[in-house]
Amino acid sequence: MPVDTKDARPVVLAVVIFTVADAFLHFLLEGLGIVEGVPFPSYYVNKLVFGTLIALVILWFWVRAGYPSFGLSRVSFLSWATILLLQVRYAYQGYSGLFHLIFIPAHFAALYYSLKYARVRL
Repeated sequence: MPVDTKDARPVVLAVVIFTVADAFLHFLLEGLGIVEGVPFPSYYVNKLVFGTLIALVILWFWVRAGYPSFGLSRVSFLSWATILLLQVRYAYQGYSGLFHLIFIPAHFAALYYSLKYARVRL
């Protein structure tokens, strides 16, 4: 079962919206002194590239598997799977535990609502 471009386009749009929302959140939290500086623009370019690739690969495997959602809504499942794989990548790059504690829920919320806004139909 192939992934149709009508499935992929909203996911790409959602990752772009997610990255913009994430940039706003990072700048806000840096201004409050909660997190230290995030390397700009490499962090956001990497988030666009790897977030899009991860989401599309998950979508491809997921469609082929018949959309198992493990008790979550489909948008929630795609959001959690993408965010957790991004966090593994950030852990490998050496981001602190505090970064993960703060940004896993924030990244999930940003991607979840970006997928909803982009009207991803799963």
